Amino acid sequence: MLVLEEPRAGVLPAARIQGQIDGVEEVIGEIPEEKLVFLESGNTRSISEANVTKAMLDLPNCNRIAVLSFNTDAATGALQAAQRLDREQDVIIVGQGADRFLLDEIRQPGSRIIGSTAYMPERYGEQLLKLALKILKGDPVPPAVYTEHAFLSAENIDLYYPAA
Repeated sequence: MLVLEEPRAGVLPAARIQGQIDGVEEVIGEIPEEKLVFLESGNTRSISEANVTKAMLDLPNCNRIAVLSFNTDAATGALQAAQRLDREQDVIIVGQGADRFLLDEIRQPGSRIIGSTAYMPERYGEQLLKLALKILKGDPVPPAVYTEHAFLSAENIDLYYPAA
């Protein structure tokens, strides 16, 4: 499993990456430490592509590679690396952020990007208004408020973002 991270981004993205690892382990069981390869994404497609290319060249006989990625650029870079090496069928890739590019890519039959976590910032405003109104009324509010997010795949993407 290749884990594309960006340590400079801080604790929240690191927690999201750990959540991806935990989610995979819930499905397939514990992943041995020696099977986890952490790579810096540089928060760019080009750095992600370069680091995934090197990792895949170091794993020439590995044809079952899962890629967890920090964001859309990291996921896209991983896909480009697999395509350049003619090893697309060796990988499955998940992203975070679910921006337009990844949504379009996930919808493609046979895409190697199989899903992305959507944080849906377009829905933050409604939640913030509800919170603000409670504060203005003097109602108690929790010390932290979290928004719902969802893992989008080809099977459920249209429930959240219907195709145009």
